[in-house]
Amino acid sequence: MTITAAFDAALARLVRMDPAPARLPHRLATAARLGLDAEFPGVTAGVGVGLYVGVFHVCVAATGPEAAVAQDLQFTLGEGPGPDAHRRRLPVLASGPSFRRTWPVFYEQLTGGTPFRSVLSIPLTGAVAGSGTVDVYSEGPLAGPDVLGAAMVVAARVSEQLECFSITDDVADAPQWLANAFLESRLQISIATGMLMGATGCGAEEGLLLLRGRAFAGGIGVTELAAAIVTGEAPLHGC
Repeated sequence: MTITAAFDAALARLVRMDPAPARLPHRLATAARLGLDAEFPGVTAGVGVGLYVGVFHVCVAATGPEAAVAQDLQFTLGEGPGPDAHRRRLPVLASGPSFRRTWPVFYEQLTGGTPFRSVLSIPLTGAVAGSGTVDVYSEGPLAGPDVLGAAMVVAARVSEQLECFSITDDVADAPQWLANAFLESRLQISIATGMLMGATGCGAEEGLLLLRGRAFAGGIGVTELAAAIVTGEAPLHGC
């Protein structure tokens, strides 16, 4: 069975089990992992699908809590193979000694907080090119043209499934599952950033950097910290 056939078969099973439109991203991430497992058993430990709307990175799907942590780390830190693949619109591999050299902070946080040791980020293609990435996580090395080729096939299939949706900076045009995730993330972060701007007199970009820095120092995600600041559970001082 080809990797495309394995992906399609897995997706068809998942649709039968849970056809809700809001579960589409989760089905795609799960089908991607199952498709890669069929081609390279035991290599893929997690898959995440991240979309970029303006300056915000929204993790719309992850195959497990550890993959979700890894996805959130890339936005919290503002670095990693995912943001680089999105910006360059090229596959980016984080594996081996070059991983630590290229993204030292992300490397330490990822390997210290999850079992993952390698990441392969593939940008979405076709009509949704420039909208996000499919991020493949492994507990061992990820290398070789075969693995890259398989991941690119899977990312292309994910892209095709997303092409029927409008993924733009205008939330009004977004599908409901993306609008909900994006609005929740953006609203909390925007309000918290504004509160930091008012408290420190900084600009919007500096406020977001402050938020990211404090989230990193506290070992939590940006969205989680933003929500705590908005509700008053986390103080503004010390930011």
